[in-house]
Amino acid sequence: MNLFAAYPFLNEPVKTPLGADKSGDFPDGEARRVWQILVDAPTRYRDTRNLKRLCDAIEGEEMVFFARLENYKLYEGGRIGAEVRDGLTVATLFWAKAVQYLLKRLEGAKYLVVSGRPGRSGDTLWFNQPEFWPAPDFERQGRQGPSERETRENEHLGINPVYGTAPGLSHALRREILDDALTQAKHAPPLFPGEILQRHGLAQPFELLATVHYPPRWAKGRLPMPEDTQAWKSLTTLELAFWRLIVFLSRGTADQRGRVPAPTPKWALDGVERMWGWLPFKPSPEQRRVTKEILADLAVPNRPMRRLLHGEIGSGKSMVAAAAAVAEIGLDRQVAMIVPNDTLASRYLAFFSRLGEAMGFDVHYLGGIGYAGVDHPTVSGKLAEGRPSITIGTSAEPFITARFKDLSLTIIDERGRCGSRQFLGMIDKSPRTSLLCLTAAPMDPALTDILYGDMGVSSLKGLLPGRSVAKTIVCDQAGAALAREFMARLVQEGRQAFVLIPIGDAKKDDPFVSVDGTEGGQGRDARTEVTGAFEGIRALLPKLEVVHFPGQPRGKAWTAALDNFRDGKTRALVCTDTVSSWLDAPPTDVMLIEGADRLNLSLLHQLRGMVGRGGSQGYLFLVSGEAPSKLGRSRLEAIVAHHDVYRLSELDMTLRAHPDQLKFPFAAHPAFFFAKFPRDLPLLPSAFDLAQDLWGNQDRWGPELNKALSLAKVEILHGKQTIPLRWTNPTYLSR
Repeated sequence: MNLFAAYPFLNEPVKTPLGADKSGDFPDGEARRVWQILVDAPTRYRDTRNLKRLCDAIEGEEMVFFARLENYKLYEGGRIGAEVRDGLTVATLFWAKAVQYLLKRLEGAKYLVVSGRPGRSGDTLWFNQPEFWPAPDFERQGRQGPSERETRENEHLGINPVYGTAPGLSHALRREILDDALTQAKHAPPLFPGEILQRHGLAQPFELLATVHYPPRWAKGRLPMPEDTQAWKSLTTLELAFWRLIVFLSRGTADQRGRVPAPTPKWALDGVERMWGWLPFKPSPEQRRVTKEILADLAVPNRPMRRLLHGEIGSGKSMVAAAAAVAEIGLDRQVAMIVPNDTLASRYLAFFSRLGEAMGFDVHYLGGIGYAGVDHPTVSGKLAEGRPSITIGTSAEPFITARFKDLSLTIIDERGRCGSRQFLGMIDKSPRTSLLCLTAAPMDPALTDILYGDMGVSSLKGLLPGRSVAKTIVCDQAGAALAREFMARLVQEGRQAFVLIPIGDAKKDDPFVSVDGTEGGQGRDARTEVTGAFEGIRALLPKLEVVHFPGQPRGKAWTAALDNFRDGKTRALVCTDTVSSWLDAPPTDVMLIEGADRLNLSLLHQLRGMVGRGGSQGYLFLVSGEAPSKLGRSRLEAIVAHHDVYRLSELDMTLRAHPDQLKFPFAAHPAFFFAKFPRDLPLLPSAFDLAQDLWGNQDRWGPELNKALSLAKVEILHGKQTIPLRWTNPTYLSR
């Protein structure tokens, strides 16, 4: 999706000075365009405003210094060594790449500005592959070094972007291309109407790109990453708004229904406050803020709400959804709630039954098709009466067949576990019903809903008070015994523990024998592994109750096992990793996962969210297999390094190495250059507002924007339909 396709000077191919004729294309055979260089962001910024002395070098800490070049030579094997001096301190510089290019830069140079990380071998100070720039010959001028003014004005002594390596594209050539493109851009017609951009606090794309590649002189301190700068976020907002315009053009219209919120009736708000007061804990400020957002969206007249609520595991999404349900019930309306499984449904049923008894509304349960514990005709008859109520079920199928008199809100817990057919069936049945989807990992299909379906976005930031992130410890098979002993010691002190065995991708004929197709593993008997782990844990805890559950977690036996664990009767529970499907599994103080390298990042993070929710410090031990793959090791390294669910979801999609990382099931996904999901989800509301404003002022569009949209639409289509048919129906739209 090319924002800059309307500008001919940006679509010219870039040549690189390779080979004798100095006119070869890039080594990968691709004739790159100028705009591709323009949107290639720096990997980071380097601050070279304050030069250090070599005598103050700290091993491993990046520094920039000014020194005299004493000598240099080419060693056998194609390696360059250079000796530089700063006062009495001497350092050796080594390079093993781009030798001929570096020799030309060193030829005739007397002084260098050098950037790198020093190392030491005894008294020898050395730098491996440092960056450097020739400096003026200050000695001839009778000076010892650069003046303060030269330090400020020299482009290598300020804040400089650092780019990734690209074959055939040197730093100097890249800057030459950028200089020329940005100079021509100053005289090019603007892409977006200036008045509208000013109204939203934004600038033209070329101005923002100039700020990214030629950063301002920030105050002293840690420099931001390029994607964290305001200029980059503004570019992301423009790109997402550009995509939204393509969506509007593809379906021929934007949603023009009323967007002015109506005030929520006071007696409905009083019901929400009664619920907050009834709870044994106080809602967090974040829960109150997001609840206010959702209630305002529900109050918009003449159109149903479509909203995704996402947040970390343990951020309190369920109680926000409960507040929205209570507000609708307070208006004498009906609410439906779809949850992934019967165990979680029973927990919600127990919670809402107590709440309904206290506040005076009905609670019904609709299990899956064929579920023996529910009299569907009786429940459907009660729903047809129209009494204010909340109905809880484990799939959308019973709701599609049931007859609601006034279903005003449907809540889907864990959107990713509700199939698209069921999801759209609910919307088809009640197009006037508002929809609230909850998710902890906003990947697919939630991203599809947002990008194609005009869903609003609400974010719960952080965790609830009293909850902390569990300490994550990775150990191999040799360290597994120590991890088990530490876990046993914590259990003996009064803590509780989960021991999980990954079941992997189960065969249909035997749900307990799994084959890890991604890793190329052999068949594993999960029953045997669970039983073996149980025997080992019971030997460490002979006087305490340890329970194992080798089968699939379902039925009364599993519910009883969880209840005993929740009540403290069972101190350790050994089972398969499918416990993660039962989102109401009790929190634990310590969890040990055998073969953790076989699990994806989202699941590992979800399991970590179950640890330490009681207020005490939690511990998560990840035991790798005997021979973990490179992909498995990458997963374990990522889960230790990151605790942010959006960053982990992003890494998870990358590590799966799927050719279509977002896995849009309906059409080719948009190729974003600035936006990255799920990191940029918070920018979607402002981007959609800008797109709505632009759509309503098409008379102000210039020929450049019209041409760019047409070319981008053709580029995305590739001969296929851009927008899925199911998202062209106005009943699915919200904003």
